[in-house]
Amino acid sequence: LVVGLVVWNAAGDPKDERTDRPRATGPAEDPINATLFVGTREKNAEMVWLTLVTHDAEEDRGAVIYIPAHTAVEVPGRGLQSLADAHSSGGIPLLLISTENLLGIDIDHHVELSDNAAKILVGRTGTMSVNVPEEVTVKLGASAARVVFDPGPQRLPSDLLVQLLYIVGLEGDDEELGGRHLAFWDALFDTYEETPNKLVSAFEHAGSALGVSNTEPAEIAAQIGDIVRLPGHDRPIALLPVQQVSVGFDV
Repeated sequence: LVVGLVVWNAAGDPKDERTDRPRATGPAEDPINATLFVGTREKNAEMVWLTLVTHDAEEDRGAVIYIPAHTAVEVPGRGLQSLADAHSSGGIPLLLISTENLLGIDIDHHVELSDNAAKILVGRTGTMSVNVPEEVTVKLGASAARVVFDPGPQRLPSDLLVQLLYIVGLEGDDEELGGRHLAFWDALFDTYEETPNKLVSAFEHAGSALGVSNTEPAEIAAQIGDIVRLPGHDRPIALLPVQQVSVGFDV
């Protein structure tokens, strides 16, 4: 049995996923700046997570949305697949098109952040206080497991913050990993809401960590700065609502 995750809208019905979504035309400029962060493992280029960061210049509102990697979407030319499969078979270009179709928005920028690149970027943000939502365990040999993170508030140095973002727990749960990402962004904004320029500087000087992108680190840094300067109620941090469904059978 093949299992996937589908997006649910506010009415509780699966989102209409289209490959022919019309693009906006005319002189009006889209006020929403959307950047997709794509977390990968450098060893095998496997995509582990997706996070969409947006800032609406007109409304002066921001958002951080974690998107489970195994969310099912109609992938152009390939049918119903997960976003992870879209990345695996078509790289960033196919992933961007599939994500745009899924969410119904234009993605302006992307940053492919490997686990090794994340060590550079997160190393610049430094130790942070994070409220880890659940215990995280990983396999230890064939029949044992070890706890990597206990639940609850804790001070985590940069190397453990990277593990928090990239380690998939024993159950391989996309949503559990998403909860840790939300906790990370909460901690990031809490840490720098009084000193936003320091966070902007950390992103600006990450250099090679943000190099696999279609824009400059300074532009990514400026967007993050715009969001961290907002009051908390104007920059929600959320997990894209999904529901586990069966989408077919292995033969």
